[in-house]
Amino acid sequence: MLMSFLDNLIEVGKWDTKPELLDALSGCSEGSLLLGEDSEYPKAFYSATVWIGTLRAGLRQFGVGICEEIGLRPHLLALPDAGLLIFGFNDETVGVSLQEKRELFRLSLGTPFRSFASLPDADMILVFSEIGVVAVTKHGQELWRYDEDIIE
Repeated sequence: MLMSFLDNLIEVGKWDTKPELLDALSGCSEGSLLLGEDSEYPKAFYSATVWIGTLRAGLRQFGVGICEEIGLRPHLLALPDAGLLIFGFNDETVGVSLQEKRELFRLSLGTPFRSFASLPDADMILVFSEIGVVAVTKHGQELWRYDEDIIE
């Protein structure tokens, strides 16, 4: 599947093994990041390959790989105005800058990640976990946290 993101395309993939994921990331001309690499027992492997540029100028690739260990598919929140991709997986959320091609922030949730809700008018993102919610800015600054009960 391809997703348009400014002048870029994002291709999402799923891999059966970590070596397959690493092989896919090795073909990224602009480098790559591997998230969840410290997972003890990864169950699935995902990638988001960003095809940067235009067809006339030639496309370059930057990749983000995820080692997932909980059994829940990772989520990707694209913020085009900030040139930012935010990944939710395992028990954390990671913001990746496309301009700098690096991790900008990492937020530990303490319990399994569930979903995002972007609230651009309030300039915040809600990050839902199994038993709570955290409000953050697009730069990863935590505004508040509620984790007192199960969220359904």
